[in-house]
Amino acid sequence: MKPSDFLIHFYSILVIVVLFEVFTVFIFLWNFLSVKNIFDSQLLGVIIGGFIAILSGYLLWIIREIHNIRNISKGFLTEIRNYDDWINQIVPRYQNNTRSFIFDTTLERPIITDNSLYFIFRRELFKFNAKLIDSLLIFYSHLMTAEENRKSALYVFKNNPTDIGGGSEYQINMVEALKSAKSQIPDTIDQLTGIINRNSISLFFYLYLKK
Repeated sequence: MKPSDFLIHFYSILVIVVLFEVFTVFIFLWNFLSVKNIFDSQLLGVIIGGFIAILSGYLLWIIREIHNIRNISKGFLTEIRNYDDWINQIVPRYQNNTRSFIFDTTLERPIITDNSLYFIFRRELFKFNAKLIDSLLIFYSHLMTAEENRKSALYVFKNNPTDIGGGSEYQINMVEALKSAKSQIPDTIDQLTGIINRNSISLFFYLYLKK
């Protein structure tokens, strides 16, 4: 647990304890001064108790959201770095070999699948700010374009292997899409790293202000 996370837990408990003490003193004075009857005091106790329960639940929800956005950011960071390493291996292999690389076994490996974090955390994307949302959407859209061209090139290879020109065209498009995706990586990694390195108080404001 980060020190900032410990502070949030500590302050959450402190707020609850302080509110409980205020509630106790208020009830004591209420009864001592005999301003209202017992029924009114009990009703007030229920109202204040409910307020404390709502507040504590809200604080726990904030802690969970902060934990989630940090973990989601770490997940995307790991996945994008893996893509970066893979693209660095694939693109140079194809760039200067546009007529024969249709036979490369790389075509049999999907570029993006339903197990990608993009599909798993699609709704959670909107917890990020607009800049990072755009970066992630553009990055993964390029990967999906590359995937469509990979499928087309593989289809040509399996069903019409003599059509080297047609297969090469799809693969050229695939490589261009991968290069476009790679161009998004440095800035996207910087943004994700910035979120991960924020303390919990800063992440709280990030969740609400998106800055």
